[in-house]
Amino acid sequence: MQSQSIGRYVSARQELGNERANKLADLFGQFKLLPSFGNHVGFASLYVTGRCHLSCPHCYAEEEFAGLTKDASTEQMIAIINFLCTVTKRVQLTGGEIFMRVDPESKRNDTLLLVDEIFKRDRETIMQTTGMHLTDKMLDFCATRNVEWFSLSLDGPDIESNNLIRGKDEAFTKTLELIPKLKRRGFKVKVGTTITAITADRDQLFRLGEMITGLGVDNWKITQFFGREAGRASGENAHWLNISDATYKKVAEEMVCQFGSKICVTTHSLSDFSASPALLVQPTGVITVTQGTKDIFVGNILQDTPERILENLRSLGGLSTISMNAQKTYRKELL
Repeated sequence: MQSQSIGRYVSARQELGNERANKLADLFGQFKLLPSFGNHVGFASLYVTGRCHLSCPHCYAEEEFAGLTKDASTEQMIAIINFLCTVTKRVQLTGGEIFMRVDPESKRNDTLLLVDEIFKRDRETIMQTTGMHLTDKMLDFCATRNVEWFSLSLDGPDIESNNLIRGKDEAFTKTLELIPKLKRRGFKVKVGTTITAITADRDQLFRLGEMITGLGVDNWKITQFFGREAGRASGENAHWLNISDATYKKVAEEMVCQFGSKICVTTHSLSDFSASPALLVQPTGVITVTQGTKDIFVGNILQDTPERILENLRSLGGLSTISMNAQKTYRKELL
């Protein structure tokens, strides 16, 4: 497939120079020799960076990963992707903001190259992003690389209410501009809304639901906020963002009742988080799952065998619950 220059974004191996392109080709050759473990994991959520242009008070992402003073190299990310593509068919790229990642050698963002490498391994990429950096050219690239879903966020029906969480006008305006562009290209769109003590207003959520429905969003995922012990902001802000189980349940049920016949509305409560809903993979290779408010260590991709990590996941009950979450969030039957 012919590569195309996309400004400061690396989208093809050769853009890194012949020596590094050969290293990436070698990594692909290594992948083809790896045994496949089927589609045991519903999806893997790979943190490509801790950087973000927003400072959301409810954020669960870690600002820095132990042992990293800067983003991991492209080669290390591809080594991790090699492993993930032996155990799952869907890799979600997340952060931080994925388009703020910087390969330390080229000083460029290589997220589109990661998408291309996942595509070369015949896997699907899910893009979790604020959407604030995406251009038409980047979207056209993703449309040819087996990207089916974009995961975005809205926490209010207008700039003022959305800013209570996101803090920047563009987090609202750019998302509203982006969704129709995604739909025109055939992408599916998930919009996530976190219900906190300051965003639980029923009328505001009804307005948000009407707006999301009108935009043709495929899945509105309504998540209960909880303060996570490991996290840049969620733990330290839990005392003023926490919402009771009863309040969340009432709000969530009302949204499902009102909009569930028009679009897919899924709910995600603290009880769901207690059952390992996602495989969380750091750029250091460390894998965790969330149970309640805690991060549970599963293994390290760069050190442990797939068999050991899968066995650890199985013992935690994660294999089934991650697959269940993948199906309800990104609605695709697993093979």
